[in-house]
Amino acid sequence: MKSNSILLKYFLVAIIPFFVSCSHTPYDDLKEIKIGDDKQDVLEKIGSPLRTKRTNNQDIWTYRFFQDKDYIYKEIVIEKQKVIDIQDAREIRMEEVEKKEKIIEQELLKEKKSQQRIFQKKSSVPTRAQDKSSNTDFLDQTSEPADNTKFIPVE
Repeated sequence: MKSNSILLKYFLVAIIPFFVSCSHTPYDDLKEIKIGDDKQDVLEKIGSPLRTKRTNNQDIWTYRFFQDKDYIYKEIVIEKQKVIDIQDAREIRMEEVEKKEKIIEQELLKEKKSQQRIFQKKSSVPTRAQDKSSNTDFLDQTSEPADNTKFIPVE
């Protein structure tokens, strides 16, 4: 009986921290962020924002948290690498975010295709070694120099 009691104590000591740690959420980490914290501290505590915006020399980072079966949107205002405000944010319409992401992807695809065309044009221009019709290949010793001097073999 005493053996079972000891096992139960060890079991409870091992399992209680698991349940306590599972109740911790990213929204709890947001509550730890204070005015004056470094921007790097914010990134380490709650990660990258859903959206960023720059206005009046301030970075506004928008975060979305899932809490109590609902989304909570918060904005962290950063100026000179420091948190200067934490406020409620307006709800972000995901269609708007997805539309912007699609536009960015299309622009990147256009740029990639443009770069491929430039590369293909450059690679299709013949080099001196490829252009046998030209007398400018200095490695071709069968052609005569422009000033009609003769090559004399060295023995």
